[in-house]
Amino acid sequence: MAQHLDPACAVPAAVPNDGLDDRAAIQEALTTQGCAYLPAGTYDIDTPSFVPPARRIYAMLTATGARLYGDGPATVLRFRGDAGGQDWQGVRLDGVSPSLHDLSMNTADLTNTNEQTHAVRVVGPTADPTIYKVSFTHPQRGEPGGDCVQLVGYAPAQLITRARIHDNEFGKCDRSGVAIHSGTQDLEIADNRFHDTGDQDIDGEGTGDNSDWLIARNTISLGAAPQGAIAIQIQLTSNVRITENVLQGRGIFAYSCSACEIDHNLILRRAGTSGMGAVEIQKASSHVNVHHNVIERADSAGTGSVVRAYPHGTGTPDHVTISDNVLIQRATAGSVIETMGVVGLFVERNTVTHAGAADTSYGVLANGSAGTNPIRTDDLHVNSNTWSGPLKAVIAISGSYGGCGSLSATHNVAAAPGVLCQNATTGSMILGPLDVSGNTWLPSLCGTMIAPGN
Repeated sequence: MAQHLDPACAVPAAVPNDGLDDRAAIQEALTTQGCAYLPAGTYDIDTPSFVPPARRIYAMLTATGARLYGDGPATVLRFRGDAGGQDWQGVRLDGVSPSLHDLSMNTADLTNTNEQTHAVRVVGPTADPTIYKVSFTHPQRGEPGGDCVQLVGYAPAQLITRARIHDNEFGKCDRSGVAIHSGTQDLEIADNRFHDTGDQDIDGEGTGDNSDWLIARNTISLGAAPQGAIAIQIQLTSNVRITENVLQGRGIFAYSCSACEIDHNLILRRAGTSGMGAVEIQKASSHVNVHHNVIERADSAGTGSVVRAYPHGTGTPDHVTISDNVLIQRATAGSVIETMGVVGLFVERNTVTHAGAADTSYGVLANGSAGTNPIRTDDLHVNSNTWSGPLKAVIAISGSYGGCGSLSATHNVAAAPGVLCQNATTGSMILGPLDVSGNTWLPSLCGTMIAPGN
């Protein structure tokens, strides 16, 4: 018996499993009824043929404030035909409260696609769109492709607000799993499973105007042919929380993210050879809080850090907190935490293991930034951490480039030298003050700048 039968949403003209095109019948129901319910079976959606310079429609099905749903994975929308190398969208959601749920989408039979071939596209202005319990098969084709779900809004008149994307199976996605181009506010991406994504699984990009995102309890696996080292990218966005996710292969990239919280995640970076950290914080990212995570960088990920905060162009991160985490560095070389030109760095109460080569890496490498307007690393706090493994030193600071200002390092435990001061007689100097007390570690290597015994 059909699970969700609602007579007002029935589409009798769409007959499953007959091999005939059901596009017109489903679209008619969405337009006139405001809903389309499809019982279990396979429904074929043909891409209309055209002769250039004529241009076919981009969206195969448009749900403007409408509801398109089925009986779960057994209800299959099978898209097929020649996309003509043009923009293509399987389902477009817009208007107020459109929803897509309880069905499968399969685009494997499309040919001649381009980089804007999206299984689902949400276009602003849209309020309260929902996508849930959808199974996606939108495979990589070896040619430019698109996303399983793409959201595109523009401030102020074309925003996407209160989008909810949850409990979906992203089986195969050509480019990104969920791509948020811009203009998206109060977004939740939760309880999804990403299995095989070509590019980022969750990709925040574009021109900004993004705020108030929650990315929670997603499971992200490493696909067969991943591009790059990033599973979750956040760009030009404020007030973001990334929590309770499991990342099994790639990391997190925060680029100009303000008030960005990354907590209670399991992050295993084991793919790629990029120097980016398992958690990478770049550009003008401010007040970023990385806490209560387990973050591990495998040797297969190549040389690099577990957490890195770095400038890019004209922007530099500031006020970065890394606290109460379990940090594991298995790469042969690469400091556990690496920063450049960060003002306000708090590394506190972490349990840190360095399992790489001996005498090559630091627990915290904090340098000033370079360039025509260098920034001095300052307001640096490294307190109450436990460090294990053959570190060259727990903390390394430098007087070169922008130099280093104040450092407070207290109550750390390590079987390695405490603080290593480098290039203290050149460049911008190490200004201090240096408060290094109450630690259990080998003597620091800063000469008279550090009190004896610390």
